[in-house]
Amino acid sequence: MTEIPIVNPVTTGYVALTTSQSAVAFDRVDFGALVSQTAEVATNIDTELVNGNWVTADGVIQQLDTENTDYIAGTGLAGERFTISVNLTLPADNPDAGAGIVFHMNDRNEPGLGYMVRLGSGGGEIFWGRYDAGRVFSGEGGIPLELPAGEAIALSLIVRNSSFDIVLNGVTIVEAIPLERSSGWIGLVSFSGPVVFNNVNLQLGE
Repeated sequence: MTEIPIVNPVTTGYVALTTSQSAVAFDRVDFGALVSQTAEVATNIDTELVNGNWVTADGVIQQLDTENTDYIAGTGLAGERFTISVNLTLPADNPDAGAGIVFHMNDRNEPGLGYMVRLGSGGGEIFWGRYDAGRVFSGEGGIPLELPAGEAIALSLIVRNSSFDIVLNGVTIVEAIPLERSSGWIGLVSFSGPVVFNNVNLQLGE
């Protein structure tokens, strides 16, 4: 099977069937999940347009600034229902560092109206919440953690029409967190640093 690249993977839309000058009966139509691989996600990040010192190489994304603020980098991807996963490595010597995922953002590199899930306190917690239109974050929940410093942590979000789940290191830790917004842009978030993101994988659909 030949893989034909999609020129603009950012744009969402509908799928249709077409015929030309003929009468055709379509007996069976199958659609598989669409997957954006790690290297594509890294390539879509425009390091000139985001805050923080983001660098990408060989599918690995790093945010190097260490100030205690949220740094957002849009992946260039948007969606409604999807599963996104990423391996996060926080520095062993920065107890404030954190990293995670922002989704349903109103703009590609701006977290306004988006939802955020991220590790905090150097891996000592995970929390989630939402930004308002003015980019002010309000927390909605959190769980304390005891994760080894300096080791990769696998974070996945399963996003549905009206709720999402949080999966950490293969274990679902929170289910059915309600959503008020049904679609938007997807980004990565770093608090302080340096933080490493790799194996970023997006699977569209349920």
